[in-house]
Amino acid sequence: MDISYYSYFIKVSCAFVMIFVCATSSQNTRCPFEYLYHFGDGVTDVGNSILVLPWGPSLPAARSPYGRTFPGWPTGRWGDGLIDFDYAAAEFGFPHITPSLSSNASSSNGVIFSVARSPVLDHTFFKSRGVKIPPYAVPLSVQLSWFKAHLKSVCTSPTDCANRLGNSLILLGDIEANDVGYSLIQGKSIREVRTYVSYITEAQISATRLTIISYVITGPFGNTTLQACCGIGGKYNYNSRRFCGSRGVPVCSNPNNYIFWDGLHMTQEASLRIVRILIQPALSTLNCAT
Repeated sequence: MDISYYSYFIKVSCAFVMIFVCATSSQNTRCPFEYLYHFGDGVTDVGNSILVLPWGPSLPAARSPYGRTFPGWPTGRWGDGLIDFDYAAAEFGFPHITPSLSSNASSSNGVIFSVARSPVLDHTFFKSRGVKIPPYAVPLSVQLSWFKAHLKSVCTSPTDCANRLGNSLILLGDIEANDVGYSLIQGKSIREVRTYVSYITEAQISATRLTIISYVITGPFGNTTLQACCGIGGKYNYNSRRFCGSRGVPVCSNPNNYIFWDGLHMTQEASLRIVRILIQPALSTLNCAT
């Protein structure tokens, strides 16, 4: 299996790892917290990557056919419409989420810091090992610095910030698959990769793959399970050198019948189904109304 597909199953299983929940009071009528923050990569990128200058505006997600299912034009999401975290956020009581680089992020209760293809480790780490990282990819340390800047812009005092964080749901996506993928694709041995990334167990991969595939093939996807809707070439309809949005790359007429939009990111329909599997069962644990 292509590394992009192989790593995606890892990502989806852990895309919503909770790192901090401490709700004291909330105006959220669904869950007992008022603010939502998320750090991650393209799985949960709601528009940041195309706002990273100077490279962002030239990325595929900034142009057609991205966004063709919803809202009908590109929004910076790496899919045909809404992504899984749009649905997840709505389940948590946040129907409107905002990319952190947006001009109106300071007025939003749901701010997403995720940027497509971002690794956990810094660029300098990979550079010292001869591994190239896309210049627009934003490592976790930078996303956290954005978070600090955001808090500085919305808090009136340290006490105010403490109260805000005490009433927040903060999520960290599993983005180390990018660290692994970049290194392996560029010729690093598995032994070398294991020296600087956490080992991801085969059980996680197998469990996620079986869960997703077993679930989705009961829906409309059929034989298109691993094929990209927007792409060209090979049995997966995917060619990293002729990515979705490139000249001459076709788009399927029925993205709702596909799991993968561009070979790396899911369609709106698949995202909705994934959230039904992973998020809805967790609502009662978080004391959310169901």
